[in-house]
Amino acid sequence: LEALFGLCGYLSFKDHTEDNLLSNYAGMDSAAMVMRALYAFTMVLTFPIAIFVCRQALHALLYPADVRTDCREISLVRHATYTAVLFGSSVLITMKVDNLGTVMGVTGSVAGAMLGFVLPGLIALSTSVRHRVAVDASK
Repeated sequence: LEALFGLCGYLSFKDHTEDNLLSNYAGMDSAAMVMRALYAFTMVLTFPIAIFVCRQALHALLYPADVRTDCREISLVRHATYTAVLFGSSVLITMKVDNLGTVMGVTGSVAGAMLGFVLPGLIALSTSVRHRVAVDASK
């Protein structure tokens, strides 16, 4: 579905397509304003989910001994601190980076490296450990 929207956007603007497809439309275009509002609504609803995952990862990184701690058991001070740091860093990055293509490029390169190099190794490690446990259990 996203590829279809991207293709339609590219075919509409061809070589003049900007990194942020919504920037190609006039500022007061009613359809573009509706799209921008819906996109903002989507971000408002999905940002808390991303912050939740990042907060858990940050806690596991800073306190590896507490990795198995239930997220509801993290103190309110730590919870608020993690949220403030993550939200503040998101706002600062958003204010500093004008080009959406830069953000998408960094995100794509990190995700590509994870998919290409890290994930296959983790899968191989996981399956070899499971195989070893299964062999040991059968003895």
